[in-house]
Amino acid sequence: MKTLEDELSIEEYDYVPEAISKVLDVIIKNEIKFPPSYIKDLVRVYIKRELTDDELNELVLKVDEAYERAYIEAGEAVGTVAAQSVGEPGTQMTMRTFHYAGVAELNVTLGLPRLIEIVDARKKISTPTMDIYFEEEYKNDEEFVRKLANKIGKSTINDILSDFNLDYGGMQVIVTLDERKIQDRRLDYDSIIAQVEKIFKKVEIEDDYKLTFRPRNPTIREIRLLAD
Repeated sequence: MKTLEDELSIEEYDYVPEAISKVLDVIIKNEIKFPPSYIKDLVRVYIKRELTDDELNELVLKVDEAYERAYIEAGEAVGTVAAQSVGEPGTQMTMRTFHYAGVAELNVTLGLPRLIEIVDARKKISTPTMDIYFEEEYKNDEEFVRKLANKIGKSTINDILSDFNLDYGGMQVIVTLDERKIQDRRLDYDSIIAQVEKIFKKVEIEDDYKLTFRPRNPTIREIRLLAD
């Protein structure tokens, strides 16, 4: 493969490497990105015209200006193109509004709904998330991390039950808690029972993990509302 120096070698000039270095220095100094063909042409012009440093700098800036203008042809509807560039991905994103983020039971708002939340600077977002960084001594302690996560996270009876029955004859809802799920979530059984008794006044605890709820008014509608 030919190098830039090989392609630009001109017999009557013996300072091609210096010319290449000079042109590249000017391009880098002005933070400009040119394709290789442009750099070759600039080096050729610099050598043949024997440009000064100021003239080379001016030439590079002029070429950059012309190069940027060439991105869009004269008369092209740039506004329509810009609107389409924003709108098309936005409409396509609606097909994946809710996406599992690689974590069990965690979904996040993506696509157009998320774009609307950002643009509107919504105070309350649909699926709020938070990144928590642990200190060095705790970050590798899985047990500590799980306990803290479960204290922060929300757990409902649905998350820890193993069986759920509606007893229309006895007008009651019977729930059996799952001991393993309680342990997996690092929850305290006594705290669960205390919270249940605080919210539901008519609840009976038959054994350690079986709870029976009864509505205040023994009607079909009330028992369904209680189940919900």
